[in-house]
Amino acid sequence: MDGDALENIARQLHLTNENLLALTKAVNAQSFWNSQLFAAILGASSAIVVLLIGRVLDWYRKRKERLDKIYNDIAQKYYHWNPETLLRDAFSTSYQGEDKPLGEKMIIKLRGQVKYWQYPSFRLRRHFKKYEQALLEFDKYNGKDLDADELKEYLSQAAVIHKKLKARAFKKTGENEWTT
Repeated sequence: MDGDALENIARQLHLTNENLLALTKAVNAQSFWNSQLFAAILGASSAIVVLLIGRVLDWYRKRKERLDKIYNDIAQKYYHWNPETLLRDAFSTSYQGEDKPLGEKMIIKLRGQVKYWQYPSFRLRRHFKKYEQALLEFDKYNGKDLDADELKEYLSQAAVIHKKLKARAFKKTGENEWTT
């Protein structure tokens, strides 16, 4: 290598070093808030937030549609699982082998018509669970030990919870007993 080539390489390295120093000073002088990086971060984060909000709103919309369908179903079919109907069906139902208690038969019939444990509303599931507990009281009645007054008492306790479920469904749907 001759001297001119080495001098040329040294000059090129010196110019590169000066350009890098100028770029460093320019980047350091510029505020982060006034940079393309900040704009990119802001744009990406706003896109993510919009996507998440859209997903959450979509989930709430689907949940509301499902609940509306459930409340409409309850408003239309509430009389199929009222305590009197369940009691009548339980008296006329028998299972192979040993016979089940009256309250258990009523709950089997209720669960066959209403799968409340799959409902998205905790409040609605809790009301149905209370209704089941009221129906379990019929297990104490075996037709011989208790009189008809006790049976009416159990019916009235279960009817109170059934009326709450019915009233909630009517309130949510805008229906009533005469329009269903």
